[in-house]
Amino acid sequence: CVDVNECVDSNLCQANATCKNTVGSYDCVCDSGFTANNTQCLNINECTSGTHNCHVNATCTDIIGSYTCSCNTGFTGDGVNCTDINECTSGSNNCHANATCVNGIGSFGCSCKNGYSGNGISCVDVDECATGSANCDAQANCSNSVGSFTCTCKSGYTGNGMTCTDINECPQGCDMNAMCTNIPGSFNCTCKSGYSGDGLSCIDINECTTGTPCSDNETCTNIPGSFNCFCKTGFTGTGGTCVDIDECLANPCHANANCFNTIGSFNCACKTGYTGNGNSCTDINECIPQNPCVINAVCSNTDGSFTCACTDMYTGNGTSCTYLNSCLENPCATNAACTDGNATQSSFSCACNSGFTGDGTTSCTDINECTNNPCHTNANCTNQPGTFTCTCNMGFFGNGISCVCNCTDIDECANSPCNGTAVCMNTPGSFNCTCLTGFTGNTCTDENECLRVNFPCGSNSDCVNNIGSFTCPCKVGYTGDVLPAQDIDECATGSNDCAVDRSNCTNTLGDFNCTCLNGFTGNGKVCSDVNECNGINNCNTLATCQNTVGAFTCTCNSGYTGNGINCLDINECNTPNICQTNEVCMNNIGSYVCSCAAGYTGTTTCTDINECDSNPCGTLASCVNSAGSFNCNCPSGYALDSGKNCVDVNECVGATSCNINANCINGQGSFSCSCKDGYTG
Repeated sequence: CVDVNECVDSNLCQANATCKNTVGSYDCVCDSGFTANNTQCLNINECTSGTHNCHVNATCTDIIGSYTCSCNTGFTGDGVNCTDINECTSGSNNCHANATCVNGIGSFGCSCKNGYSGNGISCVDVDECATGSANCDAQANCSNSVGSFTCTCKSGYTGNGMTCTDINECPQGCDMNAMCTNIPGSFNCTCKSGYSGDGLSCIDINECTTGTPCSDNETCTNIPGSFNCFCKTGFTGTGGTCVDIDECLANPCHANANCFNTIGSFNCACKTGYTGNGNSCTDINECIPQNPCVINAVCSNTDGSFTCACTDMYTGNGTSCTYLNSCLENPCATNAACTDGNATQSSFSCACNSGFTGDGTTSCTDINECTNNPCHTNANCTNQPGTFTCTCNMGFFGNGISCVCNCTDIDECANSPCNGTAVCMNTPGSFNCTCLTGFTGNTCTDENECLRVNFPCGSNSDCVNNIGSFTCPCKVGYTGDVLPAQDIDECATGSNDCAVDRSNCTNTLGDFNCTCLNGFTGNGKVCSDVNECNGINNCNTLATCQNTVGAFTCTCNSGYTGNGINCLDINECNTPNICQTNEVCMNNIGSYVCSCAAGYTGTTTCTDINECDSNPCGTLASCVNSAGSFNCNCPSGYALDSGKNCVDVNECVGATSCNINANCINGQGSFSCSCKDGYTG
């Protein structure tokens, strides 16, 4: 018997198994990389079972019946042996040109160099100056460069840029008349007081021409960098205070001149009665070439003055000479004026005063000027004793001699300007037309009441329009009242929206109208007050207009009287005691003025002027002050002439107290009697 090699039949074992012949039989043995599982040979995964021999830095890949080893990225070898690849030296890295390559086990890293930022693969320049990462000094300028920066000290500083120290530029660079001040990084040049410029160049300021450094009484002298003040002629002092010199204390003027000190000088003026330049004064003969005294007085020149003495048949102080006339006893009738004769005629005449008629001696009768109609045609004349007054009629204003018509509203409704189907209502300066019941529109045409939204007739009646009205006849088959329903008077019931107290409500058929009252304007439902004072009013030009609700008032201004439409000047001087004692009143238009009477002086209170203080009386006369005046009195035997001098009275002229058989001998201030020859006594 010969052993049969069953293995010759290739299909005895499964795939992945090898047939091995044995004596009288055979075995199926799984191939390498497979393991038996019952009758099957399954693949062994060496990569997961740990039976592979791949390098620790290699990757094991299972295949059917075996496996493969591949070095990982960054390594090189056959998979069983793997060594690290240095990408930084092999040039296989992708680091940026401005980055540093750092090799690692199986890999590499890229790091941007100093002065750059990024991920190493992409690197951009860092602007250290902008990010503040530069370590420049605060007084240095930072300049960025590619991958770095530089520090440069600013002008006025010195150092390496990391540390900068201020340079003290003073005192060089400034003008000799300037002060140098060192400041961080620079310096300032400031011209000294009395100089102007930028400090690098300084010029002297002439204070005497650029301003007024000295007082009004000083002369300014410019000096380098300053100025001096010297008192002007006529002034004295030091230290910027110059006081006026009173030259009059040294009596520089003529004996008959007055010295008047002025600021910085003096004036000489000859006294009253003298002429000259003040340094030389001569007496003025006031009596020539023209007599300064009144016509009935004689002038006598005196040293520096003159005197006036009334001539015979006149009495007075020489400046006023009164003829002793017969009118002093009031010989004329009441309301008449007496006119005396002259020095050679002692008679008198009487003439009635203005406004009276008669012979003046026995009677003067009032003239009724109103009979000749002296007033304006639109004024009333009122006769008064010796005069008359004119008062403008109502509607006119003025002084009565001249009367001007006030502007009054025209009643346009008098000319019937409205349509025949409208009612006219006059308003200030205009008029309104209001349609009658049954008419409507600007031209007041007939209203077709039958077209109203609210049908005016009953449900079983027809509406028939008529001119200004309508009727409601019953339809066929109906009978009843053909009139429409009763109209509601909204004005009477108060169911209207007219402006309260400012408009008139007018009822119409089925409606109503609102019209603003005089003094108001609007649509009747809203009425605003009209300010007549800004437009049409009849106030006098001498009055003030005051607007009121719906009207206005006229009030005469201060100093005038009247109803505001007519205003006349008030003569305040007719009011008793309106001025103070010793004052005279002068009426002005709309006002008055109180001033001191002659012989008095003052502002708020008038006090008597003591004329005697100025020695107004002449030779031998004594001055006696009186309220508002003064008198010059002469001693016995003397009389006052026109120049207020006392001149001797010649008692021997005219009747004397000497005996008829004696001679009268005049002396100064007196006289004596001496018996004629042949007589004794």
